[in-house]
Order: sequence, then C-alpha cells, then structure tokens
Amino acid sequence: MNPEDILATAFEDVATCFDGYLRSLYQQGNPQRGIVILDKSNYEEKIQSLSHVFKHVGHASGQLRNFAEVPLFLDSKASRLIQMADLIAYWGHLKVCHMDSGSRNKWSTKA
Repeated sequence: MNPEDILATAFEDVATCFDGYLRSLYQQGNPQRGIVILDKSNYEEKIQSLSHVFKHVGHASGQLRNFAEVPLFLDSKASRLIQMADLIAYWGHLKVCHMDSGSRNKWSTKA
C-alpha cells in the first residue's frame, strides 16, 4: 500500500464501521448520530476533508450518513477522555500484535 493512502484507508475503515453501527441502531428503532473525536495531530485538515468527501461524495462502500459533525480534535494533554481512548487503543494494539500464535486467548510473553 502506498504510504500516502494509509491515513485515508484507515479513516475510511473506522468511519464506515462506526457509520454502520449507527445505521444498525437506527434500524432497531434507536436513531442516533455520532461524533468522531480524535487526538490533535498534523492530520486534522486531511481527516476533516476526507470526512466531508465521504459524506457528500462517497467512498468505496457508499456515503457516511450518521455523523452529526465533522471529526473533532482535542489535545490529549487537556482531555482525560482522549487519554483513556489512547490507552484503550494501545491495549488493543498490544492484544492483537503480541498474541501467542499458539493461543488467541493468552497474552504472549514475548516482548
């Protein structure tokens, strides 16, 4: 994959999954709109632009229809919620990348 496409592909995957979750709630009679909140980064303009394109033009799987707003960016130093999300994302990364190949339910002792 072209390194320049990694951000667009990752955001498309996350946004599509979140939009699908919100659509499923709507289909169950629980209409909701979602907000994506990200840690401040150098990618803020690019992600907001992608969000606009995905909502108004579309992406590989359709269009985003359940976002209440463009993605918001907060500095993790100023928000405990973003710090907690960073920790959860890091834990998930460790869980996926460092699992023992013999068992998907045990933590690997390999560093």
